Amino acid sequence: MARDDLRCFVAVELPRNLRRRLNQEIGFLQLAGAQVRWVSMDNLHLTVRFIGDVRPDEVMDIQKACGDACENVPPCRMIVRGMSTLPAGKPKPRVIAAGVLGSIEPLHLLFNNLQKSLAQLGFNPERKGYRPHVTLGRVRGDRALPELLEKVGESDRNEFGQFNVTQVHLMMSDLTENGPVYTPMQSFPLNG
Repeated sequence: MARDDLRCFVAVELPRNLRRRLNQEIGFLQLAGAQVRWVSMDNLHLTVRFIGDVRPDEVMDIQKACGDACENVPPCRMIVRGMSTLPAGKPKPRVIAAGVLGSIEPLHLLFNNLQKSLAQLGFNPERKGYRPHVTLGRVRGDRALPELLEKVGESDRNEFGQFNVTQVHLMMSDLTENGPVYTPMQSFPLNG
């Protein structure tokens, strides 16, 4: 990453009441005492497509690609429910996440559109398919991992909230010593 590069991704911002409810659930999960870097309440979001390092002179092209990718994508309603670990089924997870359900087909369409439009700009497509989720924390060690996984299991049937997705945002991530700070750079309505 060059010094002036921006770290970018496309995301759906979550309503404040939903972020507050997820933050309460993080508090419950923290009781396990596991080594996890938990996401701050203000940073909870639903990533659609991670872009990575972007030169400042590429931003306008990326903004156009994002706008184009949204044109045939309809608004949708999401439900945030349940817990999972990623990668799924592995004994040592890297991520603790809340599940996202509902009419997720538009998010898959948007992801595929972004894959194509960003590839035309020279950005490598993501290798894995899209699985909507809200990252709550990143596991940093093995301490109290069984206790954490037990609490994740206890939260698996909880519903945290519902919301309408009518727009997405090109976000910039600024890594600081206190953790990342996410800043919306531009918003794009879903126009399908």
